[in-house]
Amino acid sequence: MLSYFRFLYRNKLYTLINVLGLAVAMMFIVLIAKFAKLEFTVDSFQENTEDIYTIGTEDFVACAYGLTPYLTSRYPEIKSVCAVKNTDIQVVNIYDVDYSTKSLAVDTTFLKMFSFRLLEGDRETALDTKDKVIISEEFARRAFHGLSPVGKSILVKWGAASTNVVVGGVFEKIENSFFPDVDFIYNLQCYGEFINESVKNDSFDNAAGVTLFIQTYPGADFKEKEADMLGYFNEFYWIYASGARKELHIYNYNELYFSDLDFYALNNCNRGNKIFINVLMAVAFFILLFALINYINLTVAQTGFRAKEMATRRLLGTSKYGVIMRMILEAILLTIIAFVFGILFAGLAEPVTLPLLGKNVNVFHDITVDEVVVCIALVLLVGVLAGLIPALMISKFKPVDVVKGSFRLKSKLVFGKVFIMIQNVVTITMLSLTIALSWQFNHLMNKPLNHETHDIMEVNITNVYQAVEEKSLPMLKDELEKLPNVIEVGFSQGIPLGYANNSTFEREDGLYSLNWMTCDTASFEILGFEVITKNAEPLPDTWWITEKAMRRFGLDYDATELVLDPEYDWRYNVCGVIKDYNCLQNNENDVYLVRMLGEESGSPWHLILKTTGRHAKAMEEVKGRIRELANVDVECMYLDDYLAETYYKDLRDIRNIILVFSIVALIISILGMVAMSTYYAKQRSKEIAVNKVFGSTNAEAFKSLTGGFLKMFLASFVVAVPIAWFLIDYWLKDYSYRISVSPLIFIGAGLAVFLMAALSISWQSLKAANANPVESLKKE
Repeated sequence: MLSYFRFLYRNKLYTLINVLGLAVAMMFIVLIAKFAKLEFTVDSFQENTEDIYTIGTEDFVACAYGLTPYLTSRYPEIKSVCAVKNTDIQVVNIYDVDYSTKSLAVDTTFLKMFSFRLLEGDRETALDTKDKVIISEEFARRAFHGLSPVGKSILVKWGAASTNVVVGGVFEKIENSFFPDVDFIYNLQCYGEFINESVKNDSFDNAAGVTLFIQTYPGADFKEKEADMLGYFNEFYWIYASGARKELHIYNYNELYFSDLDFYALNNCNRGNKIFINVLMAVAFFILLFALINYINLTVAQTGFRAKEMATRRLLGTSKYGVIMRMILEAILLTIIAFVFGILFAGLAEPVTLPLLGKNVNVFHDITVDEVVVCIALVLLVGVLAGLIPALMISKFKPVDVVKGSFRLKSKLVFGKVFIMIQNVVTITMLSLTIALSWQFNHLMNKPLNHETHDIMEVNITNVYQAVEEKSLPMLKDELEKLPNVIEVGFSQGIPLGYANNSTFEREDGLYSLNWMTCDTASFEILGFEVITKNAEPLPDTWWITEKAMRRFGLDYDATELVLDPEYDWRYNVCGVIKDYNCLQNNENDVYLVRMLGEESGSPWHLILKTTGRHAKAMEEVKGRIRELANVDVECMYLDDYLAETYYKDLRDIRNIILVFSIVALIISILGMVAMSTYYAKQRSKEIAVNKVFGSTNAEAFKSLTGGFLKMFLASFVVAVPIAWFLIDYWLKDYSYRISVSPLIFIGAGLAVFLMAALSISWQSLKAANANPVESLKKE
């Protein structure tokens, strides 16, 4: 192998291009494979998932808490039931210090049904009463400073109310699970007693109050109970008895992570996307394919350097198959070197996996035997594939042809041209997709919502309200408005992009789903609701109705009262009509209102802030000032970010992945172009020299060398455009609000590839065109 190392040393460009291309490909393969393994092994530590189910309707997965006794009495195959609900940030007081905690409210059966590891405490008793909680190991370390928290008392605050609970255990950080990573898991009875009584009452008022997990005895097929359960619920469960919901679905726990279901009562759960994983795997495949093409092209381009060596070996007795095996072994060796660099690149790339993939991918964490075996198999496979074609090609040369110098006439490298065209087709297609998806994402982000989102920050102040007296909130507003990057501050219950309050009821004229947010005058103005008519002063606890609500309830533009149900005297004072807002979740029966904040509507949950300058700076200032005043941490988000995260996250993530792939594909394609131009420059050096002796100019030589590549690019562009057009149109067909497929998309993608290709080809072509013909002829 010493001759091969000498060859690599003498041909540094060849070595750099091949090692770099294969290393980048290996980096993507390793990262994506590790990510895919994490995704497909979510909750693999859970012991009984095949026997755990949950219940949903046609549009969400949630139930009323009070259904548990009805289910257990009717279905003997049920072993246990556990209701779960994500709750707002809770403030807990430990040693006179307030802490903000991400929390989850659960039944006492939680640890019996799910296999989350308990580091301290007894699984049987850690949550067996409503005054017991379990906390995460990280929170225990932060709040108890290394002391064991088990048996210690914690004061939990809910606004003006508070209660003491006892730490029953410490659980390991929740990772790679459908369930969210939280600090604090407490009893659902406490939530119902102190926060929302409707969650636990027997009248099922909060019909979507909890996610109900049902564990059956092994072997029971609980899904077959769907029809029976639907008929049963039609008898007494009001959302079915009233016709508000007509479908019932039972889902196995293993289906939940990759589903597109709406988990109404567990909306902070972790979700996966198989389409996203498939796109990633396609990305890895094409990048590896591009790297292999480059290796093959560039290796064949260097046959002039290796053919004499191989011919000499053949003359000294090495068989044809010996030459083939030698070339393959060299390719495997180079692949091993590239794989080592790829692993190092993957380790360095770990910090970018969270924003790009949504999950931290630690390459060197929990390396298993099967991963090592797969890596070895991958290296061998890539090495064999990379070395096979060049080996077969060189082995075809007869030693006598090499000695005579005639072998070059027999090597037209047609497959190299085809491979370069394939690279160009894929690169142009992917760049076109990137441009189209970016335009579609921006198009959706700028969709008319009839309210403002730009530079508007939402701050969840539930825990602030729990930490300070209500009368301190106006002071908090005044202090925040003094910040340099804050223009105006208002209070609200919810935001227009998501439902803040919901009530479903039936009238003689049909079923209604009433959705409203509550805000003060400042928030109303910040959010920019467009007023159509103002019929009265917007006093506290009066209502703005949307035009759709006005039509649904048969009102006029000058209405001053909305009567929902005369029997129960559900009457609302109307102050005016506003344009319809929040079209993103608009269902047929949905009706939207805006209520002015007042005593009857209750305390605010959010701050709505209009800011200026950099978002990160403004958010840092707001969090810091609230921390100073209330000694708690808060969650903040800009409405544009909420829009992107909640509604268009999948589109954005896939766009970003395709963008990364397009850039890498373009770079590898450029390397391939360098390989091909090197080959053709060497192959035609004698022809160019002879033409220049007979009077040909450098410009004519340059044109002759680059003309073939230009034709290849034009052919690639012609092939890529219909493919890209079809893929873009297919991708956009599910969007009712979509861009038109503009020719500018393909022109932009083609122009980018053409410019990069032209630059890469020109480098070698200019060098060959300007070469001294005497030197070229001497070599021949």
